Amino acid sequence: MDVKKHRLPIAIALLAVVAAGTVVALVRRDAPDESMMVERTSPTRGLDRNAISAIEITRPGEETTRLEIRGDEMRITSPIGVPADASAVNQMLDRLVDIEIDSVAATKAQHHDRLEVSDPRAIHVKVFVGEDVAADLRVGAAKGRVTMLRSAGSDVVLGALGGLRHAFDKGLDELRDKRIFKLDDQAITRVTFESESGRFSFSRASGDDDFAPSPETKTIPGFDPGGVRARVLTLSRLRASSYAAGVSLEEAGLAQPKARVRLEGAGATHTLLLGDDAPNGIYAKVEGRDDVYVIPSATAQRFMPKATDFEAPPSPPGGDSSAELPAELLEQIQRQLQGR
Repeated sequence: MDVKKHRLPIAIALLAVVAAGTVVALVRRDAPDESMMVERTSPTRGLDRNAISAIEITRPGEETTRLEIRGDEMRITSPIGVPADASAVNQMLDRLVDIEIDSVAATKAQHHDRLEVSDPRAIHVKVFVGEDVAADLRVGAAKGRVTMLRSAGSDVVLGALGGLRHAFDKGLDELRDKRIFKLDDQAITRVTFESESGRFSFSRASGDDDFAPSPETKTIPGFDPGGVRARVLTLSRLRASSYAAGVSLEEAGLAQPKARVRLEGAGATHTLLLGDDAPNGIYAKVEGRDDVYVIPSATAQRFMPKATDFEAPPSPPGGDSSAELPAELLEQIQRQLQGR
């Protein structure tokens, strides 16, 4: 090939390529940023919190959980029908109506998977007002204080402030109401503890009276009713740390429980059964219910007391008892903590 002969055409071709590249670069430089053209508007703007009737949540690889809200009543209706945890549902409702958009993270579908807002990777959140779908969202990755958010059918990915992912990234167990008992402790007039440590029964005429050992309970030297009151208060507001789904009564040690606690009052009797150790506590069940719970080990141990647990604590050396907190004050502090 005669290079000299074709030098001019080659030079012209190279100049053409350089010119084309320059034009493309200039066009890209001067083209408007697509993200700047997207309106930073919450996809739930105008949504009335009190009008929301249901929320459906689908986490990747899991079946859909449907929550229904009827005033103050909040229930899981699918995949099972049980009461929902009111605090968890209220957190969702608050987050939905208060979504604040900080930025536009992407405008093209090619970025959805990386930001975890693609259909296979996102948490699907569908919000209903009556029978109508008011919002169909894809909740994605949390990047610092911002959660990636996309509306179904849109390529635009928004950066939403607040703990949006934390509110909706909850499994069925986390969304269930974990209250075991919700009783008026003042209405309880008799409590009985049975375990290998013994059987102890205490009664009172009314909530204004102190508990005293029942006739069948052996005399407890230096008996302090504060220990009974504190345990009754804990029992009346007892919550599980989790549910033990799929665990049989035999596996939980509840077919032959190692301890029982019976509460009586207001014409009703409630019996808590305690079983074997669970991975994160102790298995428990309420007589007459199917659910198996897990409660903290420290809490369960208080329901398997010894006689000495009901004795007044000894005074400090020198006889000065001012350093001890009265049982009434301890009970008041416990009420405040339980009410949180």
